[in-house]
Amino acid sequence: MGFVDDFTDCITGKNLPPDLANSLPDAKTALAFASKLIQGATVADALVAIGIGTEVAEAIAEAVAAITVGAIIGAVVGCAVNAAGSSLRDVLLSMDGSDTSALQGALADAGFNASDTAAA
Repeated sequence: MGFVDDFTDCITGKNLPPDLANSLPDAKTALAFASKLIQGATVADALVAIGIGTEVAEAIAEAVAAITVGAIIGAVVGCAVNAAGSSLRDVLLSMDGSDTSALQGALADAGFNASDTAAA
Protein backbone atom coordinates (compact mmCIF):
# COMPACT_ATOMS: atom_id res chain seq x y z
CA MET A 1 0.00 0.00 0.00
CA GLY A 2 1.21 3.47 -0.82
CA PHE A 3 0.71 6.82 0.84
CA VAL A 4 -2.74 7.39 -0.70
CA ASP A 5 -4.17 4.08 0.52
CA ASP A 6 -2.69 4.37 4.01
CA PHE A 7 -3.64 8.04 4.35
CA THR A 8 -7.19 7.53 3.07
CA ASP A 9 -7.78 4.56 5.37
CA CYS A 10 -6.49 6.56 8.32
CA ILE A 11 -8.49 9.73 7.55
CA THR A 12 -11.76 7.92 6.90
CA GLY A 13 -11.16 5.83 10.02
CA LYS A 14 -11.10 9.09 11.96
CA ASN A 15 -14.57 9.94 10.61
CA LEU A 16 -13.40 12.54 8.14
CA PRO A 17 -14.99 12.32 4.69
CA PRO A 18 -13.21 10.45 1.90
CA ASP A 19 -13.47 13.60 -0.25
CA LEU A 20 -11.08 15.33 2.13
CA ALA A 21 -8.64 12.42 2.02
CA ASN A 22 -8.86 12.27 -1.77
CA SER A 23 -8.00 15.96 -2.04
CA LEU A 24 -4.71 15.39 -0.15
CA PRO A 25 -2.84 12.97 -2.43
CA ASP A 26 0.59 13.13 -0.81
CA ALA A 27 2.23 14.06 2.48
CA LYS A 28 3.43 17.45 1.26
CA THR A 29 -0.07 18.48 0.17
CA ALA A 30 -1.64 17.13 3.37
CA LEU A 31 0.86 18.97 5.56
CA ALA A 32 0.53 22.18 3.52
CA PHE A 33 -3.26 21.99 4.04
CA ALA A 34 -2.80 21.48 7.79
CA SER A 35 -0.31 24.34 7.91
CA LYS A 36 -2.82 26.70 6.30
CA LEU A 37 -5.42 25.70 8.91
CA ILE A 38 -2.92 26.27 11.72
CA GLN A 39 -2.18 29.71 10.28
CA GLY A 40 -5.89 30.60 10.50
CA ALA A 41 -7.34 29.76 7.10
CA THR A 42 -10.79 28.28 6.84
CA VAL A 43 -11.06 24.72 5.56
CA ALA A 44 -12.28 25.99 2.17
CA ASP A 45 -9.51 28.60 1.93
CA ALA A 46 -6.86 26.05 2.92
CA LEU A 47 -8.09 23.67 0.23
CA VAL A 48 -8.09 26.42 -2.41
CA ALA A 49 -4.54 27.35 -1.33
CA ILE A 50 -3.36 23.80 -2.14
CA GLY A 51 -4.99 23.85 -5.56
CA ILE A 52 -8.51 22.50 -5.02
CA GLY A 53 -11.23 24.27 -7.00
CA THR A 54 -13.50 26.63 -5.11
CA GLU A 55 -16.71 24.63 -5.57
CA VAL A 56 -15.11 21.35 -4.48
CA ALA A 57 -13.37 23.09 -1.57
CA GLU A 58 -16.67 24.57 -0.38
CA ALA A 59 -18.40 21.18 -0.61
CA ILE A 60 -15.64 19.51 1.41
CA ALA A 61 -15.69 22.34 3.95
CA GLU A 62 -19.43 21.88 4.34
CA ALA A 63 -18.94 18.14 4.88
CA VAL A 64 -16.51 18.79 7.75
CA ALA A 65 -18.33 21.82 9.20
CA ALA A 66 -19.37 19.94 12.34
CA ILE A 67 -15.77 18.88 13.06
CA THR A 68 -13.45 21.24 14.90
CA VAL A 69 -10.47 22.59 13.01
CA GLY A 70 -8.20 21.19 15.71
CA ALA A 71 -9.57 17.70 15.14
CA ILE A 72 -9.07 18.05 11.38
CA ILE A 73 -5.49 19.25 11.85
CA GLY A 74 -4.74 16.43 14.28
CA ALA A 75 -6.16 13.78 11.98
CA VAL A 76 -4.47 15.11 8.84
CA VAL A 77 -1.05 15.54 10.45
CA GLY A 78 -1.23 12.24 12.35
CA CYS A 79 -2.28 10.32 9.25
CA ALA A 80 0.35 12.04 7.08
CA VAL A 81 3.07 11.17 9.62
CA ASN A 82 1.97 7.53 9.70
CA ALA A 83 1.51 7.20 5.95
CA ALA A 84 4.70 9.02 4.93
CA GLY A 85 6.83 7.05 7.38
CA SER A 86 10.54 7.51 6.90
CA SER A 87 10.09 9.90 3.96
CA LEU A 88 8.40 12.54 6.14
CA ARG A 89 11.66 14.35 6.89
CA ASP A 90 12.33 14.72 3.15
CA VAL A 91 8.79 16.03 2.67
CA LEU A 92 9.31 18.63 5.40
CA LEU A 93 12.63 19.70 3.91
CA SER A 94 10.90 20.31 0.57
CA MET A 95 8.20 22.53 2.08
CA ASP A 96 8.11 26.28 2.52
CA GLY A 97 9.73 27.29 5.82
CA SER A 98 6.62 29.09 7.07
CA ASP A 99 4.55 25.94 6.56
CA THR A 100 7.14 23.83 8.36
CA SER A 101 7.28 26.28 11.26
CA ALA A 102 3.51 26.29 11.58
CA LEU A 103 3.50 22.49 11.72
CA GLN A 104 6.07 22.09 14.53
CA GLY A 105 3.54 21.78 17.36
CA ALA A 106 1.15 19.58 15.41
CA LEU A 107 3.99 17.28 14.35
CA ALA A 108 5.17 16.97 17.95
CA ASP A 109 1.59 16.13 19.00
CA ALA A 110 1.52 13.46 16.28
CA GLY A 111 4.66 11.88 17.72
CA PHE A 112 7.19 13.17 15.22
CA ASN A 113 10.46 13.87 17.01
CA ALA A 114 11.25 17.59 17.14
CA SER A 115 14.92 16.92 16.39
CA ASP A 116 13.86 15.34 13.11
CA THR A 117 12.15 18.56 12.06
CA ALA A 118 14.83 20.93 13.36
CA ALA A 119 16.73 20.87 10.07
CA ALA A 120 13.57 21.73 8.18
